[in-house]
Amino acid sequence: MTTELRTIPHAAKTYTSTDAANDAALHADIRVNRHGGLVHLGQDQHLRVRDAQGWRVQAINGTVWITQEGDSRDIVLRHGQSFVLDRNGTALLSALDDADLALQAA
Repeated sequence: MTTELRTIPHAAKTYTSTDAANDAALHADIRVNRHGGLVHLGQDQHLRVRDAQGWRVQAINGTVWITQEGDSRDIVLRHGQSFVLDRNGTALLSALDDADLALQAA
């Protein structure tokens, strides 16, 4: 189960991470400045990103599945691969195994 985003003042983008395996999940707010940042997701953990069109997601380690609002594609990134989010709205990044991601403004 994922959660809605909470606003973090002064953050360039706002993210909420949720452990899908547990309804009383671990919630971690992640701040990413206008240049980007690194995020670790454990297996089956999700990161919901809102209004980040143009941001690049790169799988540094592990495998991540990206689903974008209004997009029927399944985007799977493996070690070293990247994808530029091409829609506004919500994107869900799901770790298929432990994953380290780099998020950066394109």
